[in-house]
Amino acid sequence: MPRLGRRQWMTTAAAALALLAAPTAAHAATYTVAAGNGPCGGADLSCGSLAEAATAAAQGDVFNVAPGTYTAAEFTVGGVTIVGAPGVAIDGTMTFSSNSGPPSVLAKVALSQSNNNAPGIFVSGAAGLQVLDSAIVSFNGDGIIVNGGANNTIIRTLVVSGGATTSAVRIDSNGVTPNTGQLAKGLLVESSILNGAH
Repeated sequence: MPRLGRRQWMTTAAAALALLAAPTAAHAATYTVAAGNGPCGGADLSCGSLAEAATAAAQGDVFNVAPGTYTAAEFTVGGVTIVGAPGVAIDGTMTFSSNSGPPSVLAKVALSQSNNNAPGIFVSGAAGLQVLDSAIVSFNGDGIIVNGGANNTIIRTLVVSGGATTSAVRIDSNGVTPNTGQLAKGLLVESSILNGAH
C-alpha cells in the first residue's frame, strides 16, 4: 500500500472512531405556541396553548409564544425555554416542578395572577427557573415563590406583589408535595425591580 494511502486510511479510521465514541445528542425541538393551533407533539410543532406545550415538552425544547393572552400551565420537565413575542400575556400561575435537568427559562412575557393569594410563578422542583426580561404581577399573592432549585435567576424583570402581607419573591423553606423541603434553594437577582409588602 503506498504511503499516502495508509495516511488516508488512518485518517478515515480515526474519524470513524471519533463518531462512534461521541455521545448521541438529544434532539430538542422548537415549537410555536399560538391560540387556535391545537395539540402538539411528535412531528406537529404548533401548540395551541401553554398547557399543550407543557404536555409535549422534553428537555431542551424551545417554545416561541405568539402575541396573545394565554392561561398559565405547569411544566414538569426541566430545561425547557419559553420565549414570548411582544404582546404575550399569561394569566394565572406558571409552575415549574421538574426535579431533574437544568433550569427552565421563561423570557419576555407579562404574567398576571389575580386569583386569591396565588403566586405568579411557583418553582417547586430542583431543576429551578431563570426568569428574563419579563413582568410578573400577583394582585394578592407573592410574585414568585421559590421552593426548589439552586440555580434560580431573575434578570431584567419586574416582580410586583399587591398583597398586604406578601413578598415580591419568597424563598420557601417548607416543602410541598411531592417535594420534601430538602431541596437546595438559591436565587440570583440582577438588574430587576422587586416590589412587595415584605
